[in-house]
Amino acid sequence: MIARILKYSFAQAKTKALKGRLLSAEDQRFLLKCKNLEDVLKYLSGTDYVKPLSHLPKGKPDAKLISSALYDELFRDYAKLLKATPKKSASLLKALLLRYEAENLKTILRGIWAKISPADIRFLLYNLGRLSRLPVGRLMRFQKIPEAIELLKKMIFYSPLIHALPQFRAQGKLFPLEIAIDITYI
Repeated sequence: MIARILKYSFAQAKTKALKGRLLSAEDQRFLLKCKNLEDVLKYLSGTDYVKPLSHLPKGKPDAKLISSALYDELFRDYAKLLKATPKKSASLLKALLLRYEAENLKTILRGIWAKISPADIRFLLYNLGRLSRLPVGRLMRFQKIPEAIELLKKMIFYSPLIHALPQFRAQGKLFPLEIAIDITYI
């Protein structure tokens, strides 16, 4: 009993520490007034966000790289919190991560549909690392959407995608599949 209480209190303390690193409403107002990315980076260099942004290449900042660096830090925090949270209590965190997995899956399906190279698709994905349950590498090897969907048999996305497949075929558009994925994690 004591061990469970300690594990729960550790997870709670970890969550509060992470929450303390969030930007305040005042920080957000200031950032909204910034005229360019250089100003944003300069302001963030005085916050807890300096660490993930310190790995950016020098020179003119790129919004995609900045966003990726911040998301990478977010996913590292998710991993730490999942590790600290008792397994039975981690369902909320896993549900929140499902949103990013869903976005990655939609991006992969769009890439397959548009016949984009796996390297170019990978560049657009959230880097979930070990947090991801999607077989990203294997999915990107497929050239047809139905084949890729078959690979998802053991995932929560499979059933909604199978039900949306007839509409996808009839319309010749990804929209029914994207809606099926969105409905899965809402």
